[in-house]
Amino acid sequence: WMCSPDTWKAASHGDVYLAGASGVPNLLMGPMTGLELAHALPMGMVGLDFHFGDALPLALDSEAVAEVRTFLQVVVVEELLARLYAGVELEVSEPFARLRGFEHYYILCGCAQGAVDSEELRPSSLRIAFAPDPEGGRSLAAIFTAQDALQLFVVATPARGTDGLVSVRLSGKELFAMVQQQEGLDGLVFNPAGPGQAIALSCAIAADVLDSDG
Repeated sequence: WMCSPDTWKAASHGDVYLAGASGVPNLLMGPMTGLELAHALPMGMVGLDFHFGDALPLALDSEAVAEVRTFLQVVVVEELLARLYAGVELEVSEPFARLRGFEHYYILCGCAQGAVDSEELRPSSLRIAFAPDPEGGRSLAAIFTAQDALQLFVVATPARGTDGLVSVRLSGKELFAMVQQQEGLDGLVFNPAGPGQAIALSCAIAADVLDSDG
């Protein structure tokens, strides 16, 4: 991909050019990975055109742009979590800021005191659903990066395991702050039922995400 993210700051429409696309402008052009594109898409963008070869561009409206932005952000977050699990180089700028700024984490939880309000979370009132522990005996919070991952977990879990629980969407700040305040957690498992490989991390990741400048 090649695009001009600097021009997007003053415009509501953007263009992305794939290799071989015709009519590529030279001004402010440069190669960009999908991860970088996800980070560059501004919240106010109402249109985005993908240019392929000599064909007419694929035009996305504001709703489609929002879906693309979220999808790319999910890919970024899942890749960062997988790299943290593997202990390898994260390869992107401000990795913890991206985990912190992601706004589409999901948990399954019950509320001990009234309804769950994600804008005023009381960690003591939430009961997070646990992921299965292959070693047994550990309390591993089940966390999801997308609705499809949550649904796979619900389907794979016996009915009694999710009975009375509701899904709650959290920002990274809300999620990791809640993890820090939850007592008795031994770890976190992201997308325990897929798609892809489950990612198990220590609760210490919460402090890394919240306290890091990058």
